[in-house]
Amino acid sequence: DTIYMAGGFDNDLHAITPGGSVVWTFNTTNTVISSPIIDGNDIIYIASYDTLYAIYPDGTMKWELGIETFTTATPAMDTSGNLYICSGMKLYAIGPGGGSGIADNLIKQPAKNFLQQNYPNPFNPVTTISFDIKEHEIGTLTLFNIKGQLIESHRFGSGKHNYLWDASDQASGIYLYKLQTESITEIKKMLLLK
Repeated sequence: DTIYMAGGFDNDLHAITPGGSVVWTFNTTNTVISSPIIDGNDIIYIASYDTLYAIYPDGTMKWELGIETFTTATPAMDTSGNLYICSGMKLYAIGPGGGSGIADNLIKQPAKNFLQQNYPNPFNPVTTISFDIKEHEIGTLTLFNIKGQLIESHRFGSGKHNYLWDASDQASGIYLYKLQTESITEIKKMLLLK
């Protein structure tokens, strides 16, 4: 049995015997940020800040795949041998061949910003506010009462969002919700009936 150790503040993946002897060391180009995972063929997968590696059990590299800077994420694997890893606001799928440059952005980012009418409307006391924020933008969803007084405000990254608002502590009446991004400001009304 071999124990695989990685991470910390070095660029290495170490294969170690249960007795503590180092079998081999694989050096990555950047600090290792994930725990190693191993597939059914004993291939070891490890991520540094900007590269995903597949390593044979003898410590030689099978392939490496450079993608955007990772957010401290450990790759995951499905039963078909596909790897998944988060990078920034994207989720990548890497097929079993990996090194041939197979990296698909599975989460399709919206092409435009869009604020939908809440549902249900009228509501009591919970409603869903759905909206899209296009890639590379950040948006703020803000809720106001009819007098323009701030109730709450939340920031969201790009993607499709469903925000569940519980107005149990609010009085019946008309409320406004606003989506503001770098490129749009959109406001809609909703009616709370208790």
